[in-house]
Amino acid sequence: MYSPWVLLSVCSVSFYLPNIVVAEDRTIWDHAPDFSRDSIQPYPSLKNSDGSNITIENLRGARLFGWKGCSTDEANAIGVAYNDFYKLANQYGVYDKIDWNDQATIDFFGPNGQVYNIPESRREQIQQVFAALQQVYTHWWNFAPGPFWWIAIWIEVRCSGGDGTGDPENVCGDRDNPAECPAPGGAPIGGKRRLEAYSDPTERYSRITFCTEFFNLLSMGEAIKAAKKLPTYQQNNLEVWNNRARVFFHEVTHLDYFVNAPGKSPYISDTQFRYKDKGETFDVEGYGPYNAKILRNYIKKGRVGYYTQRNADSYAWFALAKYVQGQIKKYPSGPNPGKIEPMRPPRDNLGQPLAAEDTGSEVPGEGTDLIEAEELGPDSQHAPGFSVPGCGDKFGKGRLIGASEESTTEDQQPSPDPLCDLNALSGFPFNVFSGPARSVYDKFCAAVENDQNQKLTWLVGANGEQKSAAHRLRTRTPPVDSDPEGYPSYTIELIWQPNTAPNECNKICKDAYATIATSPCGHQGGTQNGMTATGSIGVGCGKYSYKITGERVPEPQEPLQPTLSKQYCYPANAFGDHGDIDPDWQSEYMGYACAGTAETIIKKDDLNTRINWHTETNGVAYNYTIAWMPNCESAVSEMNVWKPLVDNSATCESLLRDDFEKCATNGGIGGRRSAGCVLYEFKASNDAVPE
Repeated sequence: MYSPWVLLSVCSVSFYLPNIVVAEDRTIWDHAPDFSRDSIQPYPSLKNSDGSNITIENLRGARLFGWKGCSTDEANAIGVAYNDFYKLANQYGVYDKIDWNDQATIDFFGPNGQVYNIPESRREQIQQVFAALQQVYTHWWNFAPGPFWWIAIWIEVRCSGGDGTGDPENVCGDRDNPAECPAPGGAPIGGKRRLEAYSDPTERYSRITFCTEFFNLLSMGEAIKAAKKLPTYQQNNLEVWNNRARVFFHEVTHLDYFVNAPGKSPYISDTQFRYKDKGETFDVEGYGPYNAKILRNYIKKGRVGYYTQRNADSYAWFALAKYVQGQIKKYPSGPNPGKIEPMRPPRDNLGQPLAAEDTGSEVPGEGTDLIEAEELGPDSQHAPGFSVPGCGDKFGKGRLIGASEESTTEDQQPSPDPLCDLNALSGFPFNVFSGPARSVYDKFCAAVENDQNQKLTWLVGANGEQKSAAHRLRTRTPPVDSDPEGYPSYTIELIWQPNTAPNECNKICKDAYATIATSPCGHQGGTQNGMTATGSIGVGCGKYSYKITGERVPEPQEPLQPTLSKQYCYPANAFGDHGDIDPDWQSEYMGYACAGTAETIIKKDDLNTRINWHTETNGVAYNYTIAWMPNCESAVSEMNVWKPLVDNSATCESLLRDDFEKCATNGGIGGRRSAGCVLYEFKASNDAVPE
């Protein structure tokens, strides 16, 4: 029997949605799930205390609905966990003003030393996630801007038990115990096959399925009460405080919309890594405080916090540690792996690299600023009965390489970025355009590969099947859904335009369209998962493009304009030993490189318009290059050097200065950034022109 602190309404009669009295209500209630036949109604209730229907002005927080497979007791347990989740999320020092010198922060996210510390941009992203989680329960939704924001009002919940309807594919592993993890995982690593819960952020509404292991845990109130009765030395082990609210917290970090991923923070997954202890090698997921702290010990300059900010349990156990600290007035420092560290760069829940430069990498961390504690080993560290799942629990999302960061040394090398009009939205989800099982371009790409020298244009539906021109309709846009069958009125025009001159392709067709879908072109609108109406990408040997039509899909008013790429910073050891780069000299020489460029034009395939200015001062090279990148396709064939963008948001000097100032973590040796196809590079190297 679960704690009856939350009484969810159970009824057999129809539940009617609130009367539409405000224009904005239509957006919410028109797309609300149909829970009129559900025996368990949404929680928190959609009724006021006097029994009247709630209105948009009084609607706060996301509602849990659905309850497939859930008994009344299980639904109550989930409701209690949701309330307790808010207690964890609503702590000052968690949702706001994180103390980066606090031991809990250092243990779960990384050190704060003079050399090895979490960069400011990454701190802002971590803080943003916690602030967003605090708003899940309390946000006033009548202030929420943008299209499709109504999706944030609902979280579908299911239970794995009962009649099996809540977990029809047995992802939890509760009905049997297969050897393999459910897709997209593999063999279980570091734990047992069964899950506590799992999330899918790509369904029509964000979804969490709760497994039997979740209900086997205590509520947070019960766990706190039980742990306080233990001896002091046992209270120091965070594992004895484990509870359902911690699981709920973990799962919500996977819900991309709610944590603003990838717009404001990278996707949050369940990392995988390998470590060695006392001669034995362990392959584990980043579950539990012990493994989360080992993950934190992968230390490289410029990478502190990079992997921990992508690991769900790092957030959940940090929040629980802070809550327990408030309860017992002492930080529970155990379990503590000491100096045990991953043997190679951690990976995502698919086993794929989390950064482009990690591909094929077996390079260990730099072995410094590790957790200072006695290394007792996992067997002597864990609380009795404590266990972790052996499979990742985030589904519906592919590779996580290239997650958004404004300025890091680990970003991929610049390549031609997709072009799209971010103001022209289609309402068509990126995960239908480029889905894990089926994409709109699969058959088109197969046709392209049959003869890549010929131009090809197809009109396809959401299922990727060809349409005739007569089927190019503009009808009502349906609500967000990951099922292609939910978008019959959309037509997608796919175009392959090969270059007249033969050249090597740097992407195949499927990779090109997948790149567009995972770029900002596929993460627009209030849910940050909508495709822009048009987009394209150059691949060296030609250009792939698309155009989506449907009722609310605007026609492009003008050619797509170039935008800024992410900042790329060279690795700290890229140019070997060098003297200190002087900020004043860098600024002065930057002015020389940009001098007289107000009327200077860089042209595609015209090496004579390339600019390179370099000198050497006090043994340090100062090298500036502005050039059209090879094999780069754009909507324009020439650009002004001084102000390359139509909105004048960047100048020659600001871009070259950013190559220095935004790359402080590499010692200021430089970086590069592109405005459309025009590269702006500063580097402390004597190479006159980049390859």
